[in-house]
Amino acid sequence: EELKSAQALAKSWEDRLRQNVNSGAGVRNEELRVAQAEVVREFVNFIDEVQRSRDSRAAVDSLVQHCRRELRRFGVHVDGREGDEVEYDPRLHQGSGQSPGAKCALESPVYIIQNASGEVVLKKGTVSPK
Repeated sequence: EELKSAQALAKSWEDRLRQNVNSGAGVRNEELRVAQAEVVREFVNFIDEVQRSRDSRAAVDSLVQHCRRELRRFGVHVDGREGDEVEYDPRLHQGSGQSPGAKCALESPVYIIQNASGEVVLKKGTVSPK
């Protein structure tokens, strides 16, 4: 039941994102990118919530992979995987007591999108001490 609800919500956000893309006639490119980024940010946060629920691991993994594929279509880059060793970068990661360059374990990935002014971090990756 929870998975069906999550899938319906993901579908709703996907539809909203497509509407934003398709209704862009007459809207300046940058305004459209900002609108897309807002919807994509919601989508990213949803993926993070679903991933943390851990109810039915296989179903959750499948849904997360589907959502990430859809995000890639809109230029979102997912950086890292759970368990990867990374060097802490405060621009990309969040975690308590970390200093820049320190080795950390990635608990959730970083989500980045390109816009006219460069990279925008939609969601920082969560890290813990290694």
